[in-house]
Amino acid sequence: PSTMAIPSEEVLRNTRVMRIVELDPSPPHPSLFAYINDGTVTSGNDTIKPEDWEIGDAAAINDSEFLVMEHKAIKSLSRLLIYRINIVRAIPIPGNWVNGKTIEQYTDGKGLASLGITPVEKSLFLDLNKTGWDPSLVKPADMAIVSDSTLAVGIDNDYGIETSKEGKVTARGIDPVIYVFSLKGHNKIARYMAPAQSIGATTASN
Repeated sequence: PSTMAIPSEEVLRNTRVMRIVELDPSPPHPSLFAYINDGTVTSGNDTIKPEDWEIGDAAAINDSEFLVMEHKAIKSLSRLLIYRINIVRAIPIPGNWVNGKTIEQYTDGKGLASLGITPVEKSLFLDLNKTGWDPSLVKPADMAIVSDSTLAVGIDNDYGIETSKEGKVTARGIDPVIYVFSLKGHNKIARYMAPAQSIGATTASN
């Protein structure tokens, strides 16, 4: 997932606002929250723009906190980041259109504040580039919290192929990879709540 071109491509090029949908079987309608991506990042001649950021995956810590993987790599500029977010103090977005505009047209947290909308809280949890992560693996796309001290992160290797603009398919030579991080001390995932339900296996018989 990434920023949305609503209502136009011009909005997509400038907005930092990304959407989070909370699905709960209890209320009649889902809740919609705003997530603000890291915006423009420049290093030398390379630039990551607001429209470039992608959300690789998200995993629940508890009912209100989540780990979210925000990433992009452009040439020599690589940002592979896992943030911890909290929706408790976030003010939900009242609808797709507010005062005749989409939330994306308000661009960032300051624009949303003018509407009385507070985005989710966000703090850096893990910088994958500082963990021994292979720099050639630029698409972290799978994440699972195994326990408060174990985090697994995988990649999207596009089935080991890549396609040119002309439609030519070639082998990338990148195999599936999963990194398992052992978290200790203050690096553990505080307030983690294991899922109350688990998937069990059954054996069919004639």
